[in-house]
Amino acid sequence: MKGQSSADYISSAFIFSIVVLFTFVQITTTYYSRSWEMTRANARMDTEQFSYYLTKSSGNWSTNPFNSTTIAFGGSVVNETRLQYFVGMPYQTAQNKTRMQKNFKIETRLLPSIGIISDITEFYCNNTDVVINLDTTLNSTAHVVIIGGNYPNREVYYSTTTGYFHKVSESMSIGPFNLKVLAQTGERYGTYEATFRVINC
Repeated sequence: MKGQSSADYISSAFIFSIVVLFTFVQITTTYYSRSWEMTRANARMDTEQFSYYLTKSSGNWSTNPFNSTTIAFGGSVVNETRLQYFVGMPYQTAQNKTRMQKNFKIETRLLPSIGIISDITEFYCNNTDVVINLDTTLNSTAHVVIIGGNYPNREVYYSTTTGYFHKVSESMSIGPFNLKVLAQTGERYGTYEATFRVINC
């Protein structure tokens, strides 16, 4: 009788320990998960406030931006000159002007602004030249690179044309090819990429 009750006690104690451990793990996981979510939500809110301040507030720019007390860009379009001043400021100066208490990091990127359209198809016959026409939304210089062919006979074709309409015409061997285009005019640019295959016809 003693041995049986001792075994029951050990089993009960083991089950109780498992339940307590499981509960502790759940509470800890929930706490850290909620804490992380709150931190992320606060960071996102700070970012949105900062972005709103830079883009919507008018600021008080002077001829020397470093003498201005605030440097918000204002308007519906970001002023490129002001943006360059802002990016070039020492970190501490930018932090003081924006009145941001927390540390921040800002990256600026020039996004593609030239559209490229092509009449490329999935397959081309090897008994005629591969002809691809490209249209750009701005008068620009298009750098076209085509790489491909069956291994080990890899081929590379390169051409440059200027205008709104660009044409590539090359005699290619059988195999898969990758087309890459960079259109550029001044600081504006656009990119395009496509694949096609030359087959026996």
